[in-house]
Amino acid sequence: MPAPLILAIAALGGYFLGSSRATVGRPSMQLGYPMEDSESMRKALERYANAMAANNADWFRANPDAPDCVTRAGVGYIAPPNCKGNPSCQAVRDAPGLLSAKVGTCIDFAAYDAGHHLAAGSNARVVLYHVEVDGVVQEFQYHAVVQGPQGVEDPAAEVQAKAGGCGCGE
Repeated sequence: MPAPLILAIAALGGYFLGSSRATVGRPSMQLGYPMEDSESMRKALERYANAMAANNADWFRANPDAPDCVTRAGVGYIAPPNCKGNPSCQAVRDAPGLLSAKVGTCIDFAAYDAGHHLAAGSNARVVLYHVEVDGVVQEFQYHAVVQGPQGVEDPAAEVQAKAGGCGCGE
């Protein structure tokens, strides 16, 4: 089955699982095919995170009293696994799953916050960058941020530093 078709099926499944009837606490979307190339995997994960952001937008429209960003949601940060070309190890929690689990990765946080922006009618998208250490790109390691109405927002950094500020891109 071609990779774009797998992503489309995953996005459609994530849409139904991302509704207000979702099973809370389970990842709603997960890639399921191996990739040899780090850039191809980054692009696939970015598409998948943006599909989850769209699912989360639907959930926020149905749940307007939900926290408007992860720093107000009372969640903690956990580092994602290094998948080393195995995207099936990276799953993204939907908004109710993240709220239930109380912890998430930068991709979970970016999909949550981008979804809230989308629900409010603003343009927003999840962007994944390759992680660099001392100027060297780390294969299969990414960091997710939100390109939103206020520019680039880093929800994971805000959660980690929330004791020092209000967060939520403010």
